[in-house]
Amino acid sequence: MDVPKELVRGCLLYDFKVGLSAAALSLRICQVFGDSAVNERKTYRLSKWVPHMLLEVRKQQRVAACLSLLSRHHSASIFNRMLTSDKKWVLYDTPKRSKH
Repeated sequence: MDVPKELVRGCLLYDFKVGLSAAALSLRICQVFGDSAVNERKTYRLSKWVPHMLLEVRKQQRVAACLSLLSRHHSASIFNRMLTSDKKWVLYDTPKRSKH
């Protein structure tokens, strides 16, 4: 049975927002639409289907981005530009109760 991806995505998103776990979602979708509706190699994240296994090019892009961020951190520390304070501001609201 060929099920449109948008329909499966909508069902998954709705059930996830209701509070069902990923295992329960997968089982429920497979019971309704068949075993081929949900694939184990893919996961639903932020309304996109993302494969678990990354391509080598994507891995290299992620490594390059991480190294760039680390080198930026070591060369020009952001902590020197931050303003910090040792005081804490807390607003306490304790309404008075009247005895009747």
